[in-house]
Amino acid sequence: RGLYYSDAYGVGESERGDWAHVHYTGPEAYEATAMCCVTAALCLVEEVDRLRPSSRGGVLTPAYALHGSTFLDRLQDASFGLGAGRKMRFELMEGKPPETALRDVVMEKTKKASIGQDDIAQGRRKAFA
Repeated sequence: RGLYYSDAYGVGESERGDWAHVHYTGPEAYEATAMCCVTAALCLVEEVDRLRPSSRGGVLTPAYALHGSTFLDRLQDASFGLGAGRKMRFELMEGKPPETALRDVVMEKTKKASIGQDDIAQGRRKAFA
């Protein structure tokens, strides 16, 4: 878990030409998927009054279905694996991310993955521990 994690940027431009981005850090993708599914289910069960399903009926995107819930707060408050994993963090910022930040994320992730793969190949780390 120390070597494999998610670190990503999402960038968007408004119709007016304004830019914004979100920097997400958290557990690796399989763990994050499980966390999102369980957290969404908890919100749907425990926050019916906030979500008002009868007024939003139909097939919904998760963003619309969970709007007004504690979904993001719950995701950021808990870590995967009974506290042994990374917590999710979402930072919303105006403008585009600096090119150096993007390059640094790619370089660091590549380095950590390479170390992990070498450790497994050399027998220093178990692939499935």
